[in-house]
Amino acid sequence: MSKPCVANRDARRSVQDLKVFKGSNTWGEWYETNHVGSNEIIANYVVYSFRYTWPLFVFDNLAQVWYENVDAFSQTTKKHKTQLHPLCDTIPLNVEDMRIVVREGGVGLISKEMV
Repeated sequence: MSKPCVANRDARRSVQDLKVFKGSNTWGEWYETNHVGSNEIIANYVVYSFRYTWPLFVFDNLAQVWYENVDAFSQTTKKHKTQLHPLCDTIPLNVEDMRIVVREGGVGLISKEMV
C-alpha cells in the first residue's frame, strides 16, 4: 500500500492523527514488533527524517506516550522536527534510545536500564 504524499508543512495533522504519510525526505508509518517477553504484536507509530536510522518521533501505542529525538543531525532535520512535531508533551531521548523505542516500545528502555 502506498503512502499518501503530503507536503512537510502540512504533515503535522497526519502525525497527530497517527496516519501513514510520505513527505519530502520524511514519512510516518506503523512499526510492528513482538512485545518484549511475549508473542503479542505491538505497533508503534514512527516519524522518520531521511532514513530509517533517524526516527524523529515515536508514539508508543501501548503506553500512549510520545518520544522525541533530541540529537541534532542537520539543519534540514531540525526543520523537519519543527514541521512534524505532534505539539504535545514528549519524552526526550537520544537517537540510540529512540531506536530501542521503535523496536521494543518504552518497555525496551526499562530492559536496557536493568542490564
